[in-house]
Amino acid sequence: MSKLFEWSRRLCREAELAAPPLVRQAVMPRVHNARVLAHFLVKPYLTVYQWQGQGQGGSLTVNYAGFGDAKPYLKDILFVDKPAECEIGRVPIRRINELADWSTGDITIIEADEPLIARLPSQKALVLPAFIKMVLDTQGDWEEIDNRFHKSIRSERRLIRKYGYQFKVSHSDQDFEMFHRDMYLPTMDIRHGELAVSMSKHEVYQYFRRGLLFLLERDGKYVSGSIGYVDQDVVRFILVGVMNGDQQLMKEGVVGALNYLRLQWVNQSGYKSVDFGWYRPFMKSMFLNKRKWGTTVDLPSSQKGRLWIKLQRHTPAVSQFIQEAPCIVIDKQHRLYGLITVDHGAIAVKDNPGVVVSPSSLEGTDDPANLTDEAKGEWNKKYATPGLDGLLIRSVGELVGEVEKDNHRERH
Repeated sequence: MSKLFEWSRRLCREAELAAPPLVRQAVMPRVHNARVLAHFLVKPYLTVYQWQGQGQGGSLTVNYAGFGDAKPYLKDILFVDKPAECEIGRVPIRRINELADWSTGDITIIEADEPLIARLPSQKALVLPAFIKMVLDTQGDWEEIDNRFHKSIRSERRLIRKYGYQFKVSHSDQDFEMFHRDMYLPTMDIRHGELAVSMSKHEVYQYFRRGLLFLLERDGKYVSGSIGYVDQDVVRFILVGVMNGDQQLMKEGVVGALNYLRLQWVNQSGYKSVDFGWYRPFMKSMFLNKRKWGTTVDLPSSQKGRLWIKLQRHTPAVSQFIQEAPCIVIDKQHRLYGLITVDHGAIAVKDNPGVVVSPSSLEGTDDPANLTDEAKGEWNKKYATPGLDGLLIRSVGELVGEVEKDNHRERH
């Protein structure tokens, strides 16, 4: 059955790539809905799993139910090591709201499409888009665009000059074979290890066949590359690879140089924008890396997946997780907000890399109302991004307060 769904997903992807823009916008959402319906006709329930292991702050138990796409990523950000997993039940789709009342576990996560998540209570729960995308407007004078980049981009410019990086746009099947074999797969393995979920070669080729391969050269040799395709006047880069996954090349700026030069090429080729691709809705490494290029956060139009997260108990592991994983939440009007959570002020801020505030500004940060302007300014500087309607600063107690009280009454 899994092969059937994989085949249908691949067929939909190829149809989407081949369809004219107007047809794609009108038809593809219906195709997606049809696939979801077919899935539930075959499997009209959600399997509930329980994960048990060590989080950064101590032992952690998480109940998860859903499509399964986000499982590897969620386990990675929740646990220090791979957690134990067991099936603890099945809930019919028509009774999905029952999952909101499960009292076991420290955190409950449900992954499903928007219409199903809308049936769950929003009080004391977080709703996240399954993915966000990062888009950069490349219209206008290149120097003006260049000036919008974060000052850290200076290092990319310096490394381009130092190593003499140059680029080439290729449509050669031979170059594609080299990129997939020697760049993409090794890089996925180095970056993600067991969590790597590589796109199939056939699917990657469909993008390449309708698009391009952007190759970075140094001393006459290819060192990095990226697959992209043009959708109307938007260039979408979907994959990046470094030759043999070489970490020394990464230290020498091949990925930054690739980003910089391909943006310059897009601008000079007259395209309106670059779509950097889809990312999980957590304001961590990949988000922060793309943010420095002046990107805007947006929702993928064809992506209706949601993550419903309920913090059941105020434990050290729950507190540590929600503080160290600032996320992007979505409301019923599809507005996006960055969510920053604080608890036990000094620990929360000092242990958050990249956030530098003076000791005096830490006082009272377990209550967002007591945050100093300096602390708020630092978070704005790090996380505020075009496309977000603002930053929400909440305490862990606000997010788990009612649940914690209910659990307290049950124990006594």
